[in-house]
Amino acid sequence: DLFLERSLPPVYENLIENTATSQVLRAGLDSSLLKGTPTMLLVKNIPDYLKPKVQTAYQTLHMAELTQYKGYLINLSGFADSAEYISTQLSSRNRKNLRSKMRKLEEDHQVSYTFYHGEITRTEYDRLFDVFYALLVKRFHEKKLFNIYLDQWKYYYDRVYPMIVNKEASLAVIYDGDKPITLTLNFHVDRCVYSLIQAYDTDYSPYNLGDISNLKHLDWCFEHGVLIFDLLMGETYNKVKWANQQYAMRFQLFYDPDKVGSLLAFHWTKAKLRLKQFLRDKNIIGNKIQLDKIYYYTKMRHRKNHQWKG
Repeated sequence: DLFLERSLPPVYENLIENTATSQVLRAGLDSSLLKGTPTMLLVKNIPDYLKPKVQTAYQTLHMAELTQYKGYLINLSGFADSAEYISTQLSSRNRKNLRSKMRKLEEDHQVSYTFYHGEITRTEYDRLFDVFYALLVKRFHEKKLFNIYLDQWKYYYDRVYPMIVNKEASLAVIYDGDKPITLTLNFHVDRCVYSLIQAYDTDYSPYNLGDISNLKHLDWCFEHGVLIFDLLMGETYNKVKWANQQYAMRFQLFYDPDKVGSLLAFHWTKAKLRLKQFLRDKNIIGNKIQLDKIYYYTKMRHRKNHQWKG
């Protein structure tokens, strides 16, 4: 809601304190963003470094807060440049490997790095989104995992072009000649960049494109005064290696304890969320039970030959 719609559910005021950057963010309010039953309001995925304030009209409701998921971010405050950051964050072995892989990539191929942020032709945008989609499909069929963004691709395709032009989003691309081999879709809110979707050409896997892409993102962030490069939720090896800060994603539930329907909806939702988090903490969901694999076989396996048409 914040970085895609630039709005918040109207349960909140339109100013949010960002404790990671000591800024106050401003957003619009949109009632269509309210989620939940008619008797209970549910707001998902609030990073714990963002502190929204509840509107006076909703302060008569009770609010419960539950932690769900971990998030990972790169906080660049106090660092002069990307070299200083990686010297403290990455081991000497990882730094040496990163430099070696990037040097070899640039020696073996005609490599260039482009950040589309404020200007991109519609023709190149359409081409990049076609390649982006194809790389995601290829990778997730190889891994046999479900990817929710493929189901929502038309929404992102329609939404992102004007956001890039308005500098609310960026598309970071590593090219080999004119061939895109790495693409990252980012969203920008003040001095924060949110990295939402990444795709890599697996034919270039020996070069560790994810690490090279992260380094180029840090260079760009320092050049443009960005303080927070947020890798968002979901634990991966790459995020753990690069992030210098973890945070909790919070859910907030608003309910009226004097109304039976509201109270029942609240307790039912709270119980479901607590159970899911308990199963994650015990490595049952995500390890013994991999929902993305289940969803792949029930929702995505039949789309192996599916082509995106923008």
